[in-house]
Amino acid sequence: MKSTNSGISRRELLKFMGVGAVGSALGSSLAFAQSVPESGTFRFQIESGPGTDFVAVVDAFIAEHPEITVEFSQVEAAVVGVDWQRIAMEAGAVDLISNENPKFLKLDPVLKAGLIQPLDGYRDLYEWDEWVLAAALRRSSRGGQLWTLPLYYEICGASYRKSVLESFDVGEPQTWEEFIAMLEKFKAAGLIPLTNGHRGFSQIQMIHYQFWASIGGLSGPGSITDVIFGDGKFTDAPSVEAAQAILDIYNAGLLDPDVLSITQDDGNERFISGAAALNVTGTWFYSEMQRQFGDDWDMLTMPGPGGGPIWCTGETEAMVIPAAAQDPDAAALFLDFCVKGTGAKILLERGNLLATKAFGELAIPQIQRLPIITGDESSLLIFGWLPQNSQDAYQQGLGGILAGSITPQQWAQQVQDAWERDIEDGQIPEDRSDLL
Repeated sequence: MKSTNSGISRRELLKFMGVGAVGSALGSSLAFAQSVPESGTFRFQIESGPGTDFVAVVDAFIAEHPEITVEFSQVEAAVVGVDWQRIAMEAGAVDLISNENPKFLKLDPVLKAGLIQPLDGYRDLYEWDEWVLAAALRRSSRGGQLWTLPLYYEICGASYRKSVLESFDVGEPQTWEEFIAMLEKFKAAGLIPLTNGHRGFSQIQMIHYQFWASIGGLSGPGSITDVIFGDGKFTDAPSVEAAQAILDIYNAGLLDPDVLSITQDDGNERFISGAAALNVTGTWFYSEMQRQFGDDWDMLTMPGPGGGPIWCTGETEAMVIPAAAQDPDAAALFLDFCVKGTGAKILLERGNLLATKAFGELAIPQIQRLPIITGDESSLLIFGWLPQNSQDAYQQGLGGILAGSITPQQWAQQVQDAWERDIEDGQIPEDRSDLL
């Protein structure tokens, strides 16, 4: 009935590797009872940042389940490296871990490596179909089995202060022309109209998602959905036109002139300080804005040329139970606590957009208006759907467009070539259309 809450370094993570890890992995072939435990201990790891909200969740879980011991640690991914989840799973060091999302980049590699166990028994035991959104369960399945459980949805957009838009007598733009006019007003007043960070993890791609969704629509030829789950190509007109639109606002001085040299944290700081009117971000930034501004903030989705605003959504904080887990039953009980118990309530009240229907009435107004809550259709937040080679070509190439080293057409062809290689190499499931 205790919790240990600590950070973990790469040295500490790697020392799990060795004889003990092999023993744990060999033990993973045992059949699990998949029942509600009367006692137990589970080891839970999550990346710091998202992990901040889970401190309160773990404390509440222990208060309600004193029979369960939780060994909880937050990982600094920038320190231990991007493969920290896989290292921990291979080492048999965890019973529950956030594998980020249920998409091709994160889920499929650990599934192919045999590092995780299916969750179908717990899905039935805890009746998750009654609580978790159907799309989240569908996209977390492969071969008819559920392999991960995403707790959140993430949505990208451009954050703003309500008071700033009111002072400029503008509302959320519904057309490209309205969007450009709003940016020009901000520029004329000496503000950075739209800030964004490319260095490190590039947020330029978040602009492209929104413009592409707006131009290409929710489905059909040229849409994001058509490319990821169908036969569409990155070289189709909507994708190329969206990339050109980013270049156009950059050349017009409407996008932060330092975009190529700053990080997303720098962009966040420019927005928080009031130097920038709009900030390319997402629901992952909601809790911070709530802390900084109270209710004086919201987020819009940016329309592209010829289109209207369409939100881009994706599942995230996808929890997996490793094949080498020592106490999967205790881990699953905690997952259920986050799906329909007090954990869900805590996460929701902190401004997170949950993949569960529980406590929806408690969501803050900025969450209540989003498509996951309203039921309105949305497009895809692409990050995670591209395997590493495609993701590198996509993300790095967008920066190259602004740097003048590549044209939007050349960029699109490079991404398409990488995508086709990933398909040929088996990095993308053959039945990916079933996930739609």
